[in-house]
Amino acid sequence: MSKPVDIADALVTVLAANGFSEARVAYLPVLDREDCGTRQVLVIPKQDDLNDGTRDDGDRVIGLSLVIQQAVDIADTDTIATLIDAREDLIELYQESGPLRHVYLEDGTLTSGPTSPKGAIYDPEHLLEMHIFTAVLAVEYTIEGD
Repeated sequence: MSKPVDIADALVTVLAANGFSEARVAYLPVLDREDCGTRQVLVIPKQDDLNDGTRDDGDRVIGLSLVIQQAVDIADTDTIATLIDAREDLIELYQESGPLRHVYLEDGTLTSGPTSPKGAIYDPEHLLEMHIFTAVLAVEYTIEGD
């Protein structure tokens, strides 16, 4: 398996143990209301930087997106507030001692994640146009000397 998918799998395991039991690896966000009637937590592998394109002993940076989505009635402010809280809960899992800060892969490799995700983007256009709440957290994990 590839390192991006290995990290995505490891993140799903940690998320499931920390209140996000519906987490799964995906390759695209859900764009159909019928497919996200319940809360979706997606871990999407998206980039793999091999030390400026070389394969020497430098660090390897793996980019992923964590996406929360759910079809909602835009008048249902309670559900939207719950989803915003879930986004905040995800951010907290990245704090200095949070369970997503360092993740071990199946082969025992330790990866280091950010102390805070790059932008916790909430997409109001998805909510207004598609009636789908969407929040995206961009994260990078470093594998030293891979």
